[in-house]
Amino acid sequence: MSRNLTKNQLSTLAEKVLKGTATLEEQQILNDWFHGFEDEEVEILSFDDKEEVHHRILEKINSGLSRATSKSPGYSFWRIAATISLLLASLALFFFYSDFTQESAQVEALPELVLIRKEAEYGQKKLIRLPDSSVVKLNSGSSIQYYDHFSDGRRSLHLSGEAFFDITRDESRPFIIQTDHLEVQVLGTSFNIKSYEEDTHTDVAVKTGRVLVKKLTSSDVLNLNPLEMAVFHNASADLIKQKITNEEGVFGWVQGNLVFDNENFDTVVKMISRWYDVEIDVANTLRKDKNITAKLTNSTLKEALEGLSHTYQFKYEIDGKRITIK
Repeated sequence: MSRNLTKNQLSTLAEKVLKGTATLEEQQILNDWFHGFEDEEVEILSFDDKEEVHHRILEKINSGLSRATSKSPGYSFWRIAATISLLLASLALFFFYSDFTQESAQVEALPELVLIRKEAEYGQKKLIRLPDSSVVKLNSGSSIQYYDHFSDGRRSLHLSGEAFFDITRDESRPFIIQTDHLEVQVLGTSFNIKSYEEDTHTDVAVKTGRVLVKKLTSSDVLNLNPLEMAVFHNASADLIKQKITNEEGVFGWVQGNLVFDNENFDTVVKMISRWYDVEIDVANTLRKDKNITAKLTNSTLKEALEGLSHTYQFKYEIDGKRITIK
């Protein structure tokens, strides 16, 4: 039907398209006509020849004007305008259809992304290899989320808890880790992030390479070099940089050591709870005014509690996974 349209029908459809009043059926009719026009009159070869298409359709406009002005004086101006409108509408339709088709093809070509969640429960450690061959070691009570395919422009994941990262270097694709408060960006390096929800601060500590740390709520950025760390205080939202004075205290857990680096009692209890997967109840009367520095290697829960009991002068009871300190 569309190839047998009269000039009046074509000009009417073109005018409606240009005004935005054409129905879907009318748009389809003109679109079908244009495909015939595309194949026979303009000889469009492919969507990649847009410049050539543009040039040829403009030639059609010019030739249409020449034919119109060579007619008798009764050949009205609106017919000339209709010719221009029709061909301009054809041009617009072609580029719209071309772009839409290409975009649709690109969307269809995208692989389906699958969100992956890896978790190390209390009492566990877990080693994970990412799609780019980077390696992540999760500490107890930690998890990461990421897609099974990294994009061409960036690699990213979300961390809750603590993890040590050994990132494969790729200068064309920075690696970005988000926590609840910070965004950490690297190209290729090794570093530790500690960001437990129940803690009062988030720590980013660099072992090798260089790391950029930014608050999610501002554009402030810290540039960290080896043996430097950023500390974000949740309450004040302050982000500060400091030197790492005790590497074992920051990275020791990666080698399987439970390390207390001048920690207060409440922090020690949380660390033991995660490490051994136990619940700990503490009597209100217990004195907690001492900080402790210690390293536990392959220690059992009982050995850990025994050592702490001498420092804080407490007694304890073990009932399965429930510990009572008094």
